[in-house]
Amino acid sequence: MYSILIKTNSTSDKYSYYLKSDGEIYTTDDLTVLGTKVAELLKTYTLGQIVPIKNCTITNNITIAEVEAE
Repeated sequence: MYSILIKTNSTSDKYSYYLKSDGEIYTTDDLTVLGTKVAELLKTYTLGQIVPIKNCTITNNITIAEVEAE
């Protein structure tokens, strides 16, 4: 599931979830729908204010490693 964060303060890194008209957090499972919503939001916000995110919970320890070029 995906949501969208909107940067609420230009001088700091504070974001809020983009909300639907009923006050619920906007979510979608479809990347095409997400892209359409981002394009719609560009009429109101700048690209730097819009951050699409994947909603997930990390349940195990993970290791992030750089991939070495072959």
